[in-house]
Amino acid sequence: IPFYLLFALLSMLVVGGACELAWRVFHVDPSYISIGALFLIAATWGVAFGWVSRRFERQADLFGARLVTPPADACTLPCKVHHEAEGIVPVAKALCATGAHTFAGALHRIAALNGIPEEARSWRHSSIASRMRFLEELAADPAAVRRFSRTILVIRVVLVIGTVIGLAVAVWLYSDQM
Repeated sequence: IPFYLLFALLSMLVVGGACELAWRVFHVDPSYISIGALFLIAATWGVAFGWVSRRFERQADLFGARLVTPPADACTLPCKVHHEAEGIVPVAKALCATGAHTFAGALHRIAALNGIPEEARSWRHSSIASRMRFLEELAADPAAVRRFSRTILVIRVVLVIGTVIGLAVAVWLYSDQM
């Protein structure tokens, strides 16, 4: 949730900065700037927020799958986390196949109970089927878990640093008006 708030703040800062640039440098009429701001904010939220939201949703799925990961003696599927005795060397940060399967099954049941087609998706949400496939892919490929974790880290860093820079620029631009 804090990162969604940072996204909202950053998007306002970016659009506000673009509007300020249009007014101060290019002397665009303020009425056109207002219309442009509406289109910019709609485009930012329509494209970027949906993308970020779906990544955070998958991060929550990964967290859920880790929460339902059983101990090694209860793990029923060959996985990169538990089955060292079977010649599979445990991998740090890997996702247990049984945990992924269990959580994917819960997603399937949620879709069935709510009458949601598994392939249905929306602006903010991936389809249940794609979320289930994603967990299975992560369980099969520990490198994919690391890549996904880096993506989440990059999103968070961009949101934090972008917001700090945007606020600093806003303070600089408006400091003479305080």
